[in-house]
Amino acid sequence: MFKNHLKKIVLITFLMSGFVGMSQTNSTIRIMDLHLIQDMITESTDTALVNYKLQFKIDTVALANKVNILLGTAANAGNVFTTQAVFNHADGIERIVYENQDYAVNGYTVYLLLRLSKPQSASFKYVSVYIEDNSGNYTPKLSLQVND
Repeated sequence: MFKNHLKKIVLITFLMSGFVGMSQTNSTIRIMDLHLIQDMITESTDTALVNYKLQFKIDTVALANKVNILLGTAANAGNVFTTQAVFNHADGIERIVYENQDYAVNGYTVYLLLRLSKPQSASFKYVSVYIEDNSGNYTPKLSLQVND
């Protein structure tokens, strides 16, 4: 009896995991050409911060809702810094809003400025980004090693 009961539990768990997996489909949006460059030009009045220009290309900007940005000690990790920016499609102009700043999306190119503390800047080795589309689906993460 216990054996049959255990089989039912395993079967139900297997079926439930299949349904959960089906609801987490990948987005059709693609992210390409990820770059993160320390910005030596933008002046900061706060010497405790380090500015970085984050840039990437996205093939279908109109379908994008949010971009998630992870800085970590390994690819796809956000153990040093994690943040999110929101796409704004109002007035027929594609923009991305991050920390109360509007950044125009130029064609397929997304650009925004990240400000990190000096300890954060010294700690991360990878930047990873992924997009949530308007349907709530996610792109695969795109990662780049930026510090040795």
